[in-house]
Amino acid sequence: MKRITQIPRKTFLGGLLVALLPFLQRSLYLGRLYYGRDFTEIIGARSYFYQQLRQGKLVLWDSLQATGIPFASYIYDLFSPLSLPYVFLLQDGYLRSTTAQWLLTIHCAIGAVGAYLLGLNLKLGRTAAVVMGVVMGCCGVVTIKSVEPMMIHTFAWAPFVFLFLHRARERSRLLESLWAGLFLGLAFMAGHPQIFYYIGIAVFLYALYWLIIDTEHSGSRSAWTGALRLYLPLTISFILTSLPHFSHMLMDMLFAPPPSIFASADNRLLLAHSQDGSADFGYLYNFLFPTLEGGHSEMYFYVGIMPLVLAWVAVLHLRRDPASGFWKFLVLIALLLMMGGNLGLHKILVDVLPGFKYFRFPSRWVFLVHLGVLILAGYGLDRLLASTQPEEFSGFSRVLAVLCGSLVLISILAWLLYHLTTLMLKRPADSLIDERSMRLIVQSVTGTVFLLAATWFVFRRIREGERGPAVRFLIVAAVILDLAFYHPSTGVNLNTAWTMRDFGPDPSEVTGPMDAFAREMAALAGESPARLVIGVHKVRTPWERDIHQSALYRYRVRSFYPIDGYPERLHPDGYWRLVDNVKEMPRAVNLLGGRILETEREEPKSNRSAWFLMAYSQAAIRLAPGTQVVNLAVEGLAEHPAPHESGTPVAEVGLWTPAGLVGPWPLTPEQLGRGTAVQIPMSGPVEAAEVLLASIHPRVRVHVKKVWINGSTVSDSLQLTPVTAWASRNEQAQPPAFFVSRAAGVGARHDYQKALLSLDPSRCVLFKEDRKGSGTEGHLTPDPGGTVSILKWEDQDVRLKVQADRPGYLVMTQSAYPGWTGWVDGRKTPILRAFGFLMALPIGPGSHQVRLAYSAPWLVAGLIVAPLWVLGLFFWTFRRKKADLRRNTPDAPARARSLF
Repeated sequence: MKRITQIPRKTFLGGLLVALLPFLQRSLYLGRLYYGRDFTEIIGARSYFYQQLRQGKLVLWDSLQATGIPFASYIYDLFSPLSLPYVFLLQDGYLRSTTAQWLLTIHCAIGAVGAYLLGLNLKLGRTAAVVMGVVMGCCGVVTIKSVEPMMIHTFAWAPFVFLFLHRARERSRLLESLWAGLFLGLAFMAGHPQIFYYIGIAVFLYALYWLIIDTEHSGSRSAWTGALRLYLPLTISFILTSLPHFSHMLMDMLFAPPPSIFASADNRLLLAHSQDGSADFGYLYNFLFPTLEGGHSEMYFYVGIMPLVLAWVAVLHLRRDPASGFWKFLVLIALLLMMGGNLGLHKILVDVLPGFKYFRFPSRWVFLVHLGVLILAGYGLDRLLASTQPEEFSGFSRVLAVLCGSLVLISILAWLLYHLTTLMLKRPADSLIDERSMRLIVQSVTGTVFLLAATWFVFRRIREGERGPAVRFLIVAAVILDLAFYHPSTGVNLNTAWTMRDFGPDPSEVTGPMDAFAREMAALAGESPARLVIGVHKVRTPWERDIHQSALYRYRVRSFYPIDGYPERLHPDGYWRLVDNVKEMPRAVNLLGGRILETEREEPKSNRSAWFLMAYSQAAIRLAPGTQVVNLAVEGLAEHPAPHESGTPVAEVGLWTPAGLVGPWPLTPEQLGRGTAVQIPMSGPVEAAEVLLASIHPRVRVHVKKVWINGSTVSDSLQLTPVTAWASRNEQAQPPAFFVSRAAGVGARHDYQKALLSLDPSRCVLFKEDRKGSGTEGHLTPDPGGTVSILKWEDQDVRLKVQADRPGYLVMTQSAYPGWTGWVDGRKTPILRAFGFLMALPIGPGSHQVRLAYSAPWLVAGLIVAPLWVLGLFFWTFRRKKADLRRNTPDAPARARSLF
C-alpha cells in the first residue's frame, strides 16, 4: 500500500484511462458485431481442450482432425497465463465469441498500459505517455487484426519488452534484463509465431543498434561486455518463462514428421508463399483514412492522424537523438519489409534470414511500424511541448492547412463528379462508384479533415506559447476521439470486388440443427474411430460447413481433413502427399480410414488406371462384385533392368477370390518390353474381387500401363454403399490400427511418390528409406498376414491385440509425433514412420499385446518450471524493492514509483 500511495495521482489516472479505453471501444459494438473467419478458426478445438482440462484431464493429443496432431503444435497460446481462464468461462462446454473478445480486449488494455509505462520510463511526460497508450490499445492494427486474436495477444507484450530493455540499459541491473526476458517469453506463449518472430527481430536490431553506438562511445570490449550482461539473462529468462511451448516446439522441430511447408525443397515455392500478402506503396493512404482501407485486411495501417503528425515531428526535429533514432530505423526497415515481393530485398532475405521464408503476409511487419510510430509520436509530442521558439513548427502548420484545404476541395469535386456522371448516365448503377461508397468517401475525408484541423489548431496554440493543461487536454481528447471510437471497415473495399461484410452473427453459436447434424455424423461413424470425408463441395474441410467445429469436437467426430487455415499447413508432409493426390489414389482414402464420404465430393469419384511397382511394393485393383474373369492381360514396361537379369521375374500378377489367391503369374522384362499386352495363362473362368500386382525385384521398376479383364481396361476405385441422401460408406476403409506383412522401402523422392500413389495399403506398408521386408519379397502377398483387435481406444492411450501369421508391421493411422511410445508384450518397441508419417511397430509372428501411449514429459516439466520461475522472479523483485526502500537513499522512492 505504501508503494501505491507513492505513485502520483495523475500518473495513476493516466494509466487507468489508457487501460479502460479499449473496453469502451469494444463495448460500443460487442454483442452486436462479431468477428468471423480466423477469429473462430480453432475455437472448437480450443473448447474441447479446455473442457477436458475442466474435467481434470490434460489431453495433449488431438485425434479428431486428420491423422492427429498435438494441441500445442497448432494452438500456440494453449498454456498462456491469460488463456487458462477459458477453463472457467465455457458455456455448456463451448467457448463463445464474446468471451474470447473480452480476453482480446484485456490484451489490448495490457498493451496500452505497457506503452504508457514505456513513455513514462523514456521520460516523455504523462501527456505523451497517454497518447502512446491510446495508440497501442486502440489503433487500427490492433482493431482490425483482432480477427486473428493471437496476433494481438502476442503484440500486447512488446511495449513491456522494450520498457525493461530500456531500464536494463539505464541501470545495468540483472533484474531488469530478467523481466525483459519474462515479457518476451509471454509474447512467445501468447500464440502467434510470426508476430513473435517480428518482435524478436526488433529486439535483435535494438541490441545491434546500441552495440554499435556503445562501441563508438566506450570501445568494443565494454560494449560487448554490457551486451552480454543484458542479453544472456534475457535469453535465460525467456526460455524459462516459455518453457512449456518452447520445449514442445523444439521437440517438434527435431523429431516430428516435417510439416508440408517445411518439407518443401523448392525455394521458388517458398518465395511465392512468403510473398503472399505483400503490401504496396499505393496502400499507404490507409494511414490517413480510417474507413477506406484498401486491399486485404492485413493491410489496414491506420494509427490516427495526430499521432502520425507527431511522429513526423520526431523524425524531422530529433535528428541527432540516438534514443529516438532506433525507432526511426525500425519504422523504415519495417516499412520496406512490408512491401515483401514488391521489393528485391524480400528475395534476398528469403535466402539469408533463418525462418523468414516460412511466413506469409509481409504486410504484418506493420505491427513494428505501429510500435515505432507510437513511440516516435511520444518523442514528437515531448519535443513539441518543450519548444521555446514560436516559429520552429510553422512549417507543420502551413502543411496541415494546405492538406485540409486540398481534401475539402477533392471531396467537393468528387461529390460533384459523382452526381454529374449519375445524371449523364441516367442510371446510378452505371456510375464508376455507388452512392454508399461515395458517402463513405466523403465521411472518411471529412473525419480526416476534422482531425487535421484539430492538429493544426494544436500547433497554432503552441506557436502562440500555450503549453498548459488546456492544450494537453485537447491533444489527448483528439487522439481519443480519433482512435477509441474507431472500428474497422465492414467490408467496403474500393480496390477489389470484395464488398461482403467481414462481420455477422455470432460465429461461435452452435444452433440446434448444427448440433443435430454433428450427432448424426457421429452415429454414422460408429463407435470405432472412423473418419468422415465431408465439407462444402470442392472444399477440403468440413469446418466451414453449416455444422460447427465445436459440435464436431463435442461429439468426437473424426474428420479426414485438418482444420482449414494455418493448422492444415502444420500437418505432416507425408499426409499431404496422400490427400493432395487422392484423385489419383483412391486407396489413400482407405489407408487413412475415410469411412463416410459425402457423395457430392470429388473423392468418391477418384480412380487409378496405371501403377508403378518397385522395391517389393504391391498394388491392387478392385473389381465389381461377382466379376467373372475369363481373360486377364497386362501391358507394362520394366525400367532399366540389368543385362544379367534377362529372364528374371520382376513382378507378379494374381487374382484374389473368395476362396483365396489364384496365381500368381510371373512377369519378366522381356514380356513387359514387347509393347503389347501380356496374356496371363488362366486355366478357366474365375470369380475375382481384386487383381493383385506386386514387385518381386529390389531394383527394377515396373510401370503397369493397363490391365484388361475380358478385353476391357479396368481401374481401381472406391467401393461405396449409400447410407443417407448425402453420404456413402466406404466398404474398404482400413481400421485405425491394422497389420500388414509386406514392406517396401523407396528412398528416392520421385520414385517414392510413384510407388505411394500405386500402393495397396491393406497388404503392404511403404517406408521412405530402404528397408528389408518380412520375408515375403519373393512372391506376391495375398493377404495382410494378421489381424488386430481394439481393446481400448482413447485420445492418448491405445491397447490392441495383434494375431500375426508371419512377421510384419502394426500400422496406426495416427501421425508419429514425438511423445508416442509403444510397447509389445510389455517391452518398449521403437516406433517407425510408415508412409513417412504414420506410426508403425515391427511385430513378430504369434499373439501379442500392444500398447501405445502419448505423453509429453518435456511439456509437463515446463508447466512446472515456468510458474516456479515467474513466482521466483516476483519474489526476488519484491525483496529487492523492499531492500531499496530500507536503505532510504534519495533515489529509493523514484525506483519504487517506476517499477510498474
